[in-house]
Amino acid sequence: MPETMTGPISNRARLSLYIRMTLAAGLLGIALGYYLQLIGRIEMTGFQVFAFAVRGIIVGALIWAFELWGVIGPKGSRLAGLTPPARFAARIAIYLILGELGFWIGEAIFEPHEILDLFQTANGPN
Repeated sequence: MPETMTGPISNRARLSLYIRMTLAAGLLGIALGYYLQLIGRIEMTGFQVFAFAVRGIIVGALIWAFELWGVIGPKGSRLAGLTPPARFAARIAIYLILGELGFWIGEAIFEPHEILDLFQTANGPN
């Protein structure tokens, strides 16, 4: 179990940190959504604020779960055994995969027709 300056991190403290950081990611999702809407000169509705918050929470939940249980958790010894450049590259690759997965999940929740259209065009015309 990883240790802090005061001792090992308990599962309760880890879960509390996970919840707080995931909710903070929702706020970051709102800020990013507002910025994207501002660039496109599109007025942001209340539903879009909610959608961006949920998408931020999904991405944050995936990334923070990896960080708290996969990097500094019991499974982190595999990453710790890598050289620093390899560890950096592996973490960046995993963050990109988890971020993209989170965006796809959010897209499937809020705009499922776009996901269905994507799969229909990938399979060719029927």
